[in-house]
Amino acid sequence: PQLMHPAFAAGFDRLGEENAGITLLLGVEPAYFALRPWVRFREGSFPSDPGAREVVLGSEASRVLRRGTGDPYLVPGRGESFRVAGVLQATGTQDDGAVLLPLGTLGALSGLSGRLTAVAVRLRDPGDIDAMADGLQHLPDVQVIRLSQVREALVAMTSGAQWLMLVLGGLGVLVALFGVSNAVLASVRERSRLFAMLRAMGATPREIFGMIAVETTLLCLGGAAAGILL
Repeated sequence: PQLMHPAFAAGFDRLGEENAGITLLLGVEPAYFALRPWVRFREGSFPSDPGAREVVLGSEASRVLRRGTGDPYLVPGRGESFRVAGVLQATGTQDDGAVLLPLGTLGALSGLSGRLTAVAVRLRDPGDIDAMADGLQHLPDVQVIRLSQVREALVAMTSGAQWLMLVLGGLGVLVALFGVSNAVLASVRERSRLFAMLRAMGATPREIFGMIAVETTLLCLGGAAAGILL
């Protein structure tokens, strides 16, 4: 079981530290870490007392707040003091910026005792997931989200981002081609007399075209190199 509660604050706390923005308070039980084996403690541990006035900081929260095990922690917007019981290792997930409290402690602090935001379930037999999801889906005010659905949503978002990058890249290529063609056309028109003189001196159309092609290639390569450097 989990209880998520955002804490809003602006200005400075009683310790004189800047304490502005939104902090995600996450009320959990010790089983939270059993379901997430990738979440490990860098120092300290999770409070054993379900009503303890102690918190666990994510790695990023610890870095930003400059707090470690044993330091005081003031809940943003409330000014209530807690003790830092532990700090998590970096995971690259939302846990890095979260502040974890015992479930009962956050329930009393937020006035949401007895209420939950989410319940994580791990089945012994993954083959039972559809039957369990169908059974829970009929409960009022309950939304069942499978990890496969989350994975599919992430894949769809990634595919959409890739298509967007391809479209933007294609537009960039078209704009570059349009610019180069205009530059070459203007250059050819300005040197029409020079080309006429070259023709009169015996230059073939192929030789003149080759000269323009070399100039255009050098122009493209120079623009590409400048773009990469910038």
